[in-house]
Amino acid sequence: MTMQMTVEDLMTTALTTAHVNDTVEAADFDMKLANVRHIPVIDDRRRLVGIVSNRDILRAFGLNSKAPIRIR
Repeated sequence: MTMQMTVEDLMTTALTTAHVNDTVEAADFDMKLANVRHIPVIDDRRRLVGIVSNRDILRAFGLNSKAPIRIR
């Protein structure tokens, strides 16, 4: 018998989030502290409004948005 795995089986419930008014530096710090590459962005009502990635942050710190980013 084959068991179907669901997203719920893999998801993390202890989330690290960023608020829409957080600084890029704060989001970068929180991502590094949590050892994650993406974090959900929430508003004042704690609703999901987006996702920020480590690539987004690298670009914000001055990398050309069209330049490829090397991942180790």
